[in-house]
Amino acid sequence: MSSVRILVYNGDVDTVCNFLGDAKFIDGVAKNHGFTVDIPRKRWWFRDNVAGFFQRYSGGNNFQIDVLTVKGAGHMVPMDRPGPSMQMISNFILADKPDYSYAQFVDPTAKPAPLLSQSGGTSMTPPVSVTSSVTMLPPVSSSTEKGSGNASPVSGSSTSTTTSLSPNTPVATVTMPNTPSPTTMNTTIGISSTISTPTTTSGTQKIAFSFSVFILSFLLI
Repeated sequence: MSSVRILVYNGDVDTVCNFLGDAKFIDGVAKNHGFTVDIPRKRWWFRDNVAGFFQRYSGGNNFQIDVLTVKGAGHMVPMDRPGPSMQMISNFILADKPDYSYAQFVDPTAKPAPLLSQSGGTSMTPPVSVTSSVTMLPPVSSSTEKGSGNASPVSGSSTSTTTSLSPNTPVATVTMPNTPSPTTMNTTIGISSTISTPTTTSGTQKIAFSFSVFILSFLLI
């Protein structure tokens, strides 16, 4: 039995640790330590399809190094190719000189998981359909009233604008028939705003403002 067995594997589409760099590195280690090539580079198989390539070196004090690639796998080999990965690891662990195409340690037959309705006894809920209806707003009515200066804190006339929506406000209805009881959502929106703006300025305010500007200019000089 070999004292030390090493498996170096890469996904052949791994852009992080590419298989060419690892294969060249192990080949250099083998030559520097007088290892020999027991098995030249050859294919290995999974479900009668090519699963990758492998090569075996041996030498030193019962050292054995297998360099292997997994076809179609990236950096996370077991995630990308779970079936070939299981067969590869099982052969490496359970055999002294593994043949990675050997499928007796694992069952390579694809077995899809059963549906929830078959395993749990409960039927799957169909997708929920949604029906919506929206009633559009009628035209907005607006009125403008002009009042005397008594309606504003500032002397002078002022303009008051009032905007309101018609009583026929928009209604949005959403019905979900597949739920235990239909759900209806009604939304009512109303807007009313009043804006008052002064239109004139008294003579006293003009004089006070001019005097303030004069004093400020004098201080800055």
